[in-house]
Amino acid sequence: MRRNFKNLRIYLLMIILCGMVLSCCTSPDSRKINMTVTRIWDKVPHNAYTDLINFNGAYYCSFSEVCSSYEDTAEARGYIEIIRSKTGKKWERVALLQKEGMTLCNPRLSITPDRQIMIIMDGSVSSMVSFSDKKGDVFSDPETLNTDTTILPGKKRLWKVTWFRGTGYALLYKSDSKDDKLSLLKTIDGKNFEKITKIEVDGLLNESTLRFDQKGTLYALISSEYGDKKGTLGMSDWPYTEWSYRKINDSPDIFNFTIVNKKIVVVAPGLSKPELHTGILTVNKKGYIEEIVKLPLGKDACYPGILTEPGKLLISCCYEHEGKPAIYLVKVPIKLIKQKIKE
Repeated sequence: MRRNFKNLRIYLLMIILCGMVLSCCTSPDSRKINMTVTRIWDKVPHNAYTDLINFNGAYYCSFSEVCSSYEDTAEARGYIEIIRSKTGKKWERVALLQKEGMTLCNPRLSITPDRQIMIIMDGSVSSMVSFSDKKGDVFSDPETLNTDTTILPGKKRLWKVTWFRGTGYALLYKSDSKDDKLSLLKTIDGKNFEKITKIEVDGLLNESTLRFDQKGTLYALISSEYGDKKGTLGMSDWPYTEWSYRKINDSPDIFNFTIVNKKIVVVAPGLSKPELHTGILTVNKKGYIEEIVKLPLGKDACYPGILTEPGKLLISCCYEHEGKPAIYLVKVPIKLIKQKIKE
């Protein structure tokens, strides 16, 4: 009896040791890491052009509704929808921004140094801005931004504002001219913008995003609509008047990116062919771009929003794969991105 008990103890010990060996050999990176996709809004026939932030512990998502044109017509009917959720699952409307006699489109969110949500949107002629209260419950009526008077007149579009150390930075492009192509502007109050420098890149330049790394280096991903249509990576250090540029080797339309683990991470149309899809891509400082993750929805996302949080990357986007354009939230574990970067 004692011998059997002794043998049983040896057998159990061997099982425990084997389990420990297997757990050591199976790293978290080798396990399957899943993404999740949630439809969060589909109240009207047409939604598009999303952005995403976290403010006061809640997620805010902005997007255009029934926006088909920049023209001032009743048929255009461009509105800006802002919705909110504590968990990312159940969403409620916070505001519907409208401007009489004007269509509004392409909303971009940021948080000002005095803790207000700032939302920039395209009006029919120029960019407009609205601010929330400190609680994020109420938004002001959209008003026209004031941009540097040294920039040539015309249809001027100010893209997404990125705040750093109390100052907001944004790139302004002109949608009706190839002159005075792209300018870097800064603001303190979110309403008045001063020109810092002209971006010296060839092409019909348009929507281009700025991001800072922890050291204060400013990165710009600049898209172009003609010629080879390849984007450009711009880099600059304070005071951001001198820039270096790298042409991106295989560039889709690039509108939004973030920095993960010191790497530039882009959400954009994927590079692999032939099917149209959206992917997560990386760009190095030499301008080399490659796709590392294919997102689990079948068609190209339209102007995705990106939010980096501990352990996850959140992407808001518009897809049409379920019969009509709807807004979705995709959660991507940071582990997956880091794993793919190492590979």
